[in-house]
Parts: sequence; C-alpha cells; structure tokens
Amino acid sequence: MPVLRCTFGLDRGDAALNRPALVLRPEEMAELDAPWLRAAAPGLATILEAGDVAIGAGQLPVLRAELRGVLEAVGAADLPERLVVALALQRLDSACAIAQEFGFNLYVSVVDG
Repeated sequence: MPVLRCTFGLDRGDAALNRPALVLRPEEMAELDAPWLRAAAPGLATILEAGDVAIGAGQLPVLRAELRGVLEAVGAADLPERLVVALALQRLDSACAIAQEFGFNLYVSVVDG
C-alpha cells in the first residue's frame, strides 16, 4: 500500500538528510485516490501519480490554492464521510505553507509502506 512522504529541503540532498515533515498512511492515500478528488484537484493527482516530485517556491502557492479550493468545497453535510480526506488535505496544505514560509522546496514521494 502506498505511503506519501513530504520532506523539506533546499535540494534533494538536503531533503534526504531530513525527517519527513508529513506522512500520509495507506488509509489516507486511498481516500486521496477518490475520483471526485482527482477531478477537483488535478495538480494533486499529477503529484500523486508522479511518485517522486519536487515542488518549488513557484508551485507551492498554486498547489495551496487548489487544496484550499477543495477544502472549501467540502460542505458540512459531506464532512462526516470526507473527514479523512479533508484532514489529509489540510495537513498537506500546512506542509506547503511551512515550506513556503521558510523558503524550502517540498519533496514529495509516494512509496510502498
């Protein structure tokens, strides 16, 4: 089952020395694979399919806007059944915000856990 790991760094070598800032478990990854989410967040879907990607300073605001748009679209009536995905997206948005604030790249890898 796939696991998503996000690590901060100035380059790949730097990121390889750091602990993951975010880890999404297989259960959360299964929720991120939902067809409605892939349609609503094509940038996120591309990242998940790539398996190993670096998200730089220019891409972080775009990804954050996409994540926030999806989160805002989850209505109160849908929240109980989409709680896991909403929390996963919120955590990913927080990781992007931290990387953006401190000037790091965000290295995302999808590996078998």
